[in-house]
Amino acid sequence: MTAKNEEIDILKVGLSGSAKSCGYQNVQKFYATYHKSYSAYADYREQAADWEKAYGKGRHMQDRESVLERLKNSPKKAADYQQQKTVKSKG
Repeated sequence: MTAKNEEIDILKVGLSGSAKSCGYQNVQKFYATYHKSYSAYADYREQAADWEKAYGKGRHMQDRESVLERLKNSPKKAADYQQQKTVKSKG
């Protein structure tokens, strides 16, 4: 039992040293900051999920031609554009 307590004490000192080397006064300050940031992150994830439901992929998408469809239709549209340009310049 004493060996385990000594091992726990060594781990606590190591944890305290790690927290201090990262700029925290003590482990409690580290945990306070950690919990605050975790809470903010959880709020962000919740808001992001709500946004994704409202505006995410597949929602409110316009009817868009695929790239392949646009490439196939491109010569026709170019011909239509040239025809319109010719009509406008004659008129």
